[in-house]
Amino acid sequence: AWVMGSATSVTPGGRRGPSHHQPAGARDRRRHARHQRRKPTRVALIIDDEKQIRRLLRLALEGAGHQVFEAETGQAGLEEVAYRRPDIVLLDLGLPDMDGLEATKRIKEERPRTAVIMVTMHDNPAYLRDAVRAGAAGYLLKDVSKEELVDAIRQVSTDGPFTRAHPPRGSLSGRHPAGQRPSRRR
Repeated sequence: AWVMGSATSVTPGGRRGPSHHQPAGARDRRRHARHQRRKPTRVALIIDDEKQIRRLLRLALEGAGHQVFEAETGQAGLEEVAYRRPDIVLLDLGLPDMDGLEATKRIKEERPRTAVIMVTMHDNPAYLRDAVRAGAAGYLLKDVSKEELVDAIRQVSTDGPFTRAHPPRGSLSGRHPAGQRPSRRR
């Protein structure tokens, strides 16, 4: 049993602590139940030299419940990978100090279970093939919608690679860069 005082309570072991109106066991059970209902926070790292792109990706990831970290260069990104141990890395293909493909290879060597998604402006099947060979689990264009980004992250987190059987021409988000429209075959 426990004894309540005005400012402290004395536990059966004689320890003094903050006053509460219920035994510690009930508080602990409720706290444990609340903790069990929460989804574990996934850690994401954005490696991109464009501040605006990092900001937009951060907003989408935080909105999906991820804890987000950023790096501006490939080398800084590799250091963050070693320190933060992210679940997911969103990586630009063209970084100032390192090719995104090389960064992907190095990330996968250090952390094989980390999913790498290339986020780039290069809509080129050769880059896509090279990214997959380097170990990327996904490849998205920078004009991707927030919904598609979140879907891609969800897919690589649970089911494996993010792929599309018939990606729209122009971009993976369905929007087409200025001046580019899909050709219509009849």
